[in-house]
Amino acid sequence: MGRDESLEVYGFEAFSVPHSTWPNAWGFRFTSPNKVIVYQEIYRLQKKNVEYATGVDILIHEVYSNAGYETKDEFWKKYHSRNYTSMNRTCRPCK
Repeated sequence: MGRDESLEVYGFEAFSVPHSTWPNAWGFRFTSPNKVIVYQEIYRLQKKNVEYATGVDILIHEVYSNAGYETKDEFWKKYHSRNYTSMNRTCRPCK
């Protein structure tokens, strides 16, 4: 997709993702004739999340930086490590 091209979305799906104790956390899959984009904030891999992300052109995944993690107090370190993915863990599932 070139810089001046727009992305016309033909399909949109929302799917639940695990996130701490939140009852409603969502991932999103956008489908166009030539691209599939998925945004999902996942920590624990589940079959459904892998299925939505498999074969996509662009996967947007929220992570926390290791440098930022080191500035947190123990409560927030525990929260982040249980509910988010670190920069170090991001590509493990990709291998």
